[in-house]
Amino acid sequence: MEPNMARPNRIISLCPSITEALFTIGAGPRVVGVTEYCVHPFEAVENITKVGGSKLPDLEAIYSLNADLVIMNEEENRVEDYDEIRARGIPVLNTFPRKVIDTAAMMRDIGAATGCESEADGVASEIERRVAAARAAAITNKKIRAACLIWKAPFMTLNADTFMHDMLELSGFDNIYASRPERYPKITKEELEAARREQGLEVVLLPNEPFEFVAQHATEIAAIVQLPTKRVMLCDGQYLAWYGSRTVDGIEYCGKLAARVRGFESLA
Repeated sequence: MEPNMARPNRIISLCPSITEALFTIGAGPRVVGVTEYCVHPFEAVENITKVGGSKLPDLEAIYSLNADLVIMNEEENRVEDYDEIRARGIPVLNTFPRKVIDTAAMMRDIGAATGCESEADGVASEIERRVAAARAAAITNKKIRAACLIWKAPFMTLNADTFMHDMLELSGFDNIYASRPERYPKITKEELEAARREQGLEVVLLPNEPFEFVAQHATEIAAIVQLPTKRVMLCDGQYLAWYGSRTVDGIEYCGKLAARVRGFESLA
């Protein structure tokens, strides 16, 4: 991102959580393009020009909007699109928070890039406050041995080098697949079957994105891992995975999720 650039008047966001954050800090009226997956805030984004998906953006549509700032994300978007947009001379802000606390710095970067420093700093400060509170609470709480599945066929989960892992760890969950070398490793049905016996699995979390797990899947997976159905929990993937202004409520949401698990009397 070029330093000291003028306040942008035509912003394109290629990441759904960042689109939401732009509206939170007051830059929304200057957003002229978003992806088809940008759904929050719905009333504000439904009539904004869509420029394709996060992985396959319509570059010609982006160029036609005469943007003076494009905000991208290293995980959501492709490096070749980043390079091509920059080659056109369009300023690009690249983001990639790997940990929950990194979201505070990201929000301040977005605030500086859009001329909304004060509003963004307010969000960042609240994230820092909630992270500190969650860390303090974690000192006295026993860790919960957990698996978080993000896909079904094949089963996929996440390792320690992911934002979702850090959000869950911050809230008191102990990811049994944290040490896997791949960021989003595939796991077999046999590995799931052995997880309770061999790794002390206590709960399985099933977020509704990127794969939309539903009650039927929870029942099926409970049978595989041999846990009570109540310990295979459907949860809101946006609170677990979206970094930006939603992170504030995401920390609280995950904390409540962990408290609910601790309220279970036993594995029976």
